[in-house]
Amino acid sequence: MKTIFVSIVAALTSVACSSSDPCNRNSTCPNDTPLTQSQKDQCSASYKANQSSACYSEVVTFNNCLLDNRVCGGDGKTDVKLSATQAENNCTNQKANVLSCCTKNANATACK
Repeated sequence: MKTIFVSIVAALTSVACSSSDPCNRNSTCPNDTPLTQSQKDQCSASYKANQSSACYSEVVTFNNCLLDNRVCGGDGKTDVKLSATQAENNCTNQKANVLSCCTKNANATACK
């Protein structure tokens, strides 16, 4: 469950870490602070380090779903609460897949 929480927070707080590499996605909200190259590099390194892990594809798919469900507030920045609600409604299957996989593979690095 810690992984899910971390994924949601990371995805919605402008850590818009492409389909296989969420780290290079730009926020759809025009006034979000863009990621620095260092942040993108750190995100990419984390994903690359876990590519061979069980549950990797499930985690990436879930994170991309979270990013796809970003909601911009009236100020043009990510509205974390509305984004979380929309993701909860639209990413149910992806979340269930991660939880199921990580339950079966508790030691998988992608689940940490």
